[in-house]
Amino acid sequence: MIPARTPWRRLRRRFLLAWTVVVAALLVAGFLNTLHPALDSVSHFRLHLAAVLVLSLVLVSWSGSRAARVCALLCGVLAISANVPVGQIFARETVSQDKAHIFRLLQINVRFNNPTPFELLAVIRNTKADVVTLEEVNDQWVEELASLDDLYPHKILCGVRPIDGVAIFSRRSFDATRPPTCIGNTSFAAASINFNGKTVSVAAVHLKWPWPFPQRDQIEALAPEIGRLGANALLAGDFNATPWSAATGRIAKAGELTLVPSVGPTWSPYSLPSLLRFAGLPIDQLLQKGKVVVRSVRKIEAPGSDHSALIVDFTL
Repeated sequence: MIPARTPWRRLRRRFLLAWTVVVAALLVAGFLNTLHPALDSVSHFRLHLAAVLVLSLVLVSWSGSRAARVCALLCGVLAISANVPVGQIFARETVSQDKAHIFRLLQINVRFNNPTPFELLAVIRNTKADVVTLEEVNDQWVEELASLDDLYPHKILCGVRPIDGVAIFSRRSFDATRPPTCIGNTSFAAASINFNGKTVSVAAVHLKWPWPFPQRDQIEALAPEIGRLGANALLAGDFNATPWSAATGRIAKAGELTLVPSVGPTWSPYSLPSLLRFAGLPIDQLLQKGKVVVRSVRKIEAPGSDHSALIVDFTL
């Protein structure tokens, strides 16, 4: 029996080693995400790859020699250490310590085929946000959102198509000297909004999926418009990109914006059990500029959507 089992054990060990090398290579490739969009696509799963690598190293150590176990331990430590900066991107809720007036923004990807629109509309009403940014607004949603006109008399709906429309709804008036911006083919809208006498450029964007989809081309097309945002700005949207991605970095650079620390995964597949939602991706982003100071960000459920809604409290 022993001779028969020995080749199988060797084959299993070689397979585990090869698998671990592949996962490690993908993890390393993700740190080179500025070189090519394909590498940026890999980088979105950096945390997932690190977790798989650590698990693979554990299996390798169990089936190897003492030297293999030591090597596996060192590689595991390196994999975790390499992702420490990623963990620092995730924020804890903060609270204003001064008496500055708190304004509120609500960010939601409403999901174009949302089966429970009335429940989501109730969430929008209950948050009592000053301004709301929305993605995946289509013809169905235009009709549903009309019910909010009493609460949000100022609005812009842009690029409304079967999936990719964006919208900005505001309690506060738009600056009459700066008409709202709508670039429908790139799912981008912006409006200069008066917050107690101070003007803030509020923008909503929905980026396409990353490589091999044309996300990079969309960002290049949007860069000049993002650069024209006012001195005080708040950009929110579904980036289909993680905070540490090159894509998010290019958006920030285009508008001289600062990334607001993420609150963790904001998207997960419908098929993923609720207990595993932590394994989703943090792809809904917020960026600020000028006198805009984000005081807190928190996630809430967005009924019928595969994204979380973000409640953003900020001051000027």
